[in-house]
Amino acid sequence: MKKTVKNIAKSLAITLTLCILSGVFQLSAGAAAPDTQLRGESYQLWIGDTQVTDENCGAIPSVTRGSAAFDPATSTLTLDNVTDVRNETGDAVIVSRLSSLNIVLKGENRLSYLNYVESGDWYRNKGIAAYGSVSISDGGNGSLDLSGFPEAIAMKSSALTIESGKLTAGIYSRTIDERTFDLIRGLFTCRSLTVNGGEIGINGHYIHPGTMPLEARDCVADCIYANSFLLKNGKVTLNSFEDGIVAGDSITVSGGTIEMTGGKGAGLYAINGNIDLSGTKTIVKIESSSVAAYSSKGTVVISDELQISIPENGYIGTYYGMPAIVSSDGSYATNVLIELKKCSVNVDLCGHGDTITVVTPYGTKFFDALNGAGVYEALDEMETDEYIFRDITTKPISDYADEEEYSDDAWALIEAPVTSDMTVYAGFYQKIKNVHITLDRPAAGTVVSGDWENQTNAPQITLSDGAHCTVMSAPCWETGEGIFEGVMQAGETYFTYVMLYPDFGYWLDDETVVTAEGCEVVEATGRMVLSVYLSATPAEPFIIGDANMDGKVDVRDVTAIQRHIAEYELLTGDGLKAADVNADGAVTIEDATELQEFLAEFEHSFPIAG
Repeated sequence: MKKTVKNIAKSLAITLTLCILSGVFQLSAGAAAPDTQLRGESYQLWIGDTQVTDENCGAIPSVTRGSAAFDPATSTLTLDNVTDVRNETGDAVIVSRLSSLNIVLKGENRLSYLNYVESGDWYRNKGIAAYGSVSISDGGNGSLDLSGFPEAIAMKSSALTIESGKLTAGIYSRTIDERTFDLIRGLFTCRSLTVNGGEIGINGHYIHPGTMPLEARDCVADCIYANSFLLKNGKVTLNSFEDGIVAGDSITVSGGTIEMTGGKGAGLYAINGNIDLSGTKTIVKIESSSVAAYSSKGTVVISDELQISIPENGYIGTYYGMPAIVSSDGSYATNVLIELKKCSVNVDLCGHGDTITVVTPYGTKFFDALNGAGVYEALDEMETDEYIFRDITTKPISDYADEEEYSDDAWALIEAPVTSDMTVYAGFYQKIKNVHITLDRPAAGTVVSGDWENQTNAPQITLSDGAHCTVMSAPCWETGEGIFEGVMQAGETYFTYVMLYPDFGYWLDDETVVTAEGCEVVEATGRMVLSVYLSATPAEPFIIGDANMDGKVDVRDVTAIQRHIAEYELLTGDGLKAADVNADGAVTIEDATELQEFLAEFEHSFPIAG
């Protein structure tokens, strides 16, 4: 009996123990946060194509050069000189679905786009993608290079904090197609970005040699896009960007340094909130953006002690460009140091006057700078009887091979920014004073055949030596109905058109004198292309019956026809045509008879002019 009770008690104890253990396990599993174990062994963290588990977290196998380890107790991922990560799936090198992740950098780490993506695969386009907060710190002279990704850090609904270390990112000289281009809203994209220390360097520029229908050869991205941005300490360097730091709400800089160069849009842009640059130990340099600090709906607060550098043509302001620079107490700042970075453009006039020097803000377009300074107007006024100003180029006219090369260079320079002290050259074309045309016109009776490009007996046109222009088209004889083809008739008028184009470096204008031999110049206008309208009238018609071509019809013409028939002395040219009195196409005895009847004043069948 005692043994039975003892066994029952033992069974109950075992059952109770199992129930307690089961309850404890269920309680622990039910209370587990999403950033601890899931499915008993895996964590919501992927490095390359490997999900981190309790078995591989000490040495994550997808890291093939360097090492990476994860401590689930502190939710800390340590990257130690990681330069190669195997990633056959997914669109990011590091993907975190943890509520928080601490990334510690040791040594030089590089999660380069080209280190794990084969050429032509555009879908793996993120360095770090996180759905919870991320904090990055230096674990011993650490750095992280995220170069090449359209989105270096993508965590649109989470917070990013940089405590220390060095982060670099940017698009560098690679092709991006249409699918990826739409993602370039910010190389760093997060709900909020706080920089407590360390250094961030971002280059938003990429060269696009691909097939996108873009006029510009270079495209830029926004560098940082967050709902709010806070810089307490450290340094942020941005280069070649559309907008530098874009915040949906506010931008606050209470310490540290911001340096921006190569911007095409706003340096600091707060969409709905304020921009506060009131830190006493803050240095902000925005050297090339058209708008240094810009708030759509808020104000721009700047302390008196702030050092800020902006271009002269840029501004600090609010929505309609109205200045809104105030101190933190609401009063206007009076001692803000605004350092303007300028450089000069030297215009070499190639011997047509003294060199012109224009001082202009860094990054200003050449056209805007020179036009704003009145340089183009001044160059136009330098037109003389000998020369005319054409355009600004990067070298003297004598160094160009042809008109196309010269024009391409001049056009490219108009869109170029002023980046340093430079010398450009004013191009002056020599005017053409006189053009003399000689026209060798066919006589009446000439047979003309062919089309515009292949016409027989076209007029032969020559230009005088030193005219410095060429005939652009092969002229043809024309009538009012189009290109003439047939026999030129006496008394009719035919026309030809000649297009004259000046040689490279020369210029035709309204003052150019065009003279012609053997024709009449009706029109001579145009600066680049001179259109000359030539009229040509055939010679006076011959007299029917005047076989010897002495201007009258008498018995000597009968003799000439008879000698031609007897083949003693053959007629040619208009004399042969005049001998065909009856117009049957041949000279026979009948023509001599017709002419004798005419001279004897007998009746005759064909018109003969006396």
